[in-house]
Amino acid sequence: MVEEALQSGFDKGQAALFLERFFARISLDFCREWCLLAEQEAVDLREREIQMMHRHGMEVLAGFAAGVAHEVRNSLHALMSVTEALSKELKDNPDAGTYLYHIRSQIDRLSLLMKDLLQVGKPVDPSRMRAEFLSEICLAAINTWKDSRWAKGHAVSLIQRPGGEKTRVLTDGLRLHQVFLNLLDNAGQYSPAGSEIEVVISDPSEKFAKVRVTDKGSGISREFVGKIFDPFFSTRRGGTGLGLTIVKNVLESQGGSIAIWNNDPPPGTTAEVSLPLAEGAEH
Repeated sequence: MVEEALQSGFDKGQAALFLERFFARISLDFCREWCLLAEQEAVDLREREIQMMHRHGMEVLAGFAAGVAHEVRNSLHALMSVTEALSKELKDNPDAGTYLYHIRSQIDRLSLLMKDLLQVGKPVDPSRMRAEFLSEICLAAINTWKDSRWAKGHAVSLIQRPGGEKTRVLTDGLRLHQVFLNLLDNAGQYSPAGSEIEVVISDPSEKFAKVRVTDKGSGISREFVGKIFDPFFSTRRGGTGLGLTIVKNVLESQGGSIAIWNNDPPPGTTAEVSLPLAEGAEH
């Protein structure tokens, strides 16, 4: 390179300065690239640590929840038996019916809470993971949800690209079915009567398939955006606050994820589910 520099009209001093600056620039670029790679590796490592801490926390919570749920459910069964006995004993007392109704309602609410607690942190069973057609699971969830109380007054449409019925994901089909039921419940509860809910299977990107559940509801208040996946957080009267926590745990345990945002332009909210494509699945 020195000879090339000399042949180009540089003297030895200029050639040396040229080479010094040239190699300094290469070193600077190398250091900058190395720093960027090191920074990204640190970010990735931190994200993996956070995920591991989250999984560990969910496993601890699951063990604690299972113990609590077992003890509470035993007490609830006893309370329900006593309530039924009282109902027969006090059937001629008109005032007793109101009190018994409230007792049963609270027992039912606690039973639902215990049921949800048992799902929190529940690990995925590897033997149940298999390639499933995504459109079939979505359609089955929609048909099941149409018979629920939150579906009344709502039209639900399934939208997918041509050939999208061939898209397969690696999942536990029953638990994914429950995920979509939970998301449809949320959409129905926060949407005005007569509004439409859309379930959209979008084109797969890289190694993942994505499904969006979009409603025309009231959206998420800015103050609550960062709390929607927290256990026991709920803005709905009578809710356990565990629905989205369970959804997030189920998806992450299967290598997937969920994101929720307010529609722009409003109204409404979109929940996007991302799941790994099965090997050899449609892209």
